[in-house]
Amino acid sequence: MIPANAQAFFKTNAKLAGIKKPDISILSDEFLAEVKGMNDKNLALELLKKLLKDEIKVRQKVNLVQSKKFSEMLENAVKTYQNNLITSAQIIDEMIRLAKDIKGSNRR
Repeated sequence: MIPANAQAFFKTNAKLAGIKKPDISILSDEFLAEVKGMNDKNLALELLKKLLKDEIKVRQKVNLVQSKKFSEMLENAVKTYQNNLITSAQIIDEMIRLAKDIKGSNRR
């Protein structure tokens, strides 16, 4: 489930980002592949970061330990990127892996 504020953010910026279907789930493989293929990597990075933060916040109410783990993973990836240790393409790949981990945690 995507929080309402994340959905509004995504729908507002979907046309600018060049994403064809703005109402798909953050965790769907199709959506993640589409974000990975975006030409503007900085926009893709900010979009993923915002949506992942909102998804983690929603999980905090259900599983505090798991949400802390995901939040730390996201923060570490962003810090690594901000310190110029990885490229924007690499941080996007890292965020996609995190999104897939979150998706996998739904099945447990």
